[in-house]
Amino acid sequence: MPAPRLQAYVSHYWLSRGNTAPLCPVLPDGAVDLVFTAGVRDPQAAVYGTATRRTDIALEAGAHYLGVSFRPGQSRHFLDTPARALTDGAAPADDVLRFDPAMMAAGFAGGRREVFALLDAMLERHLSHCPPARLPVDGVIDAIVAARGLLALPDAWAGGFRSPRQLERSFLDNVGVPAKFFAQVVRFRHAAVLVARSALPLAAVAAASGFADQSHMTNAFRRFAGLPPSAWARTNVVFLQDPRQPGAENLLRDQPLAGEEE
Repeated sequence: MPAPRLQAYVSHYWLSRGNTAPLCPVLPDGAVDLVFTAGVRDPQAAVYGTATRRTDIALEAGAHYLGVSFRPGQSRHFLDTPARALTDGAAPADDVLRFDPAMMAAGFAGGRREVFALLDAMLERHLSHCPPARLPVDGVIDAIVAARGLLALPDAWAGGFRSPRQLERSFLDNVGVPAKFFAQVVRFRHAAVLVARSALPLAAVAAASGFADQSHMTNAFRRFAGLPPSAWARTNVVFLQDPRQPGAENLLRDQPLAGEEE
């Protein structure tokens, strides 16, 4: 778990040593990740933007991976680049971050606690120089998550924006996708957990997740996961659930690699 001061901005850290997986399946979640790689070639750091579709990222056998998963909309406190410029892509971290990614290279040699403590120190030091400020978009993000993607957007923008257009600009800059798309992702991820972890029939999952019918939900699964709900239930793609966010089924980022997380 990140340090208390960071928990409003960072969902979790994850660590994989000596990776054996050939691919990392990344599904849309509205989040931006910072990933450090070491062990095979020179240490590298990259920022992965919000995804709008399932993306399978090639991994290096034997490499060590360390990740910071920011909460939706909160990467802005650590990045110089708007989230919209990173959507469905990646960039070298030294091009978009205000701190030196090489600082983490030696961290892989330590234990899990030591590595995560080093991340805490690096991110907290950054916030001490760049104090975070809450924006109206943060309230809309929280409301969409709490409503499991079923929030009426006119209700959202009426509380802090002059118009839907202003809301969309803020969402694109800070989350990387439009508010309506983010709500669809949150709804899909709630349904994905029910499909994988409950014995409910698919029609009941669709109803519980706010889809018009099972066919509507199936279209969402094909769009975001690349496979229908029946096939999703048989996969070993596991979501990391963060109970600190509003809504028990709030999911922020896949556990992409075999490894440790906090």
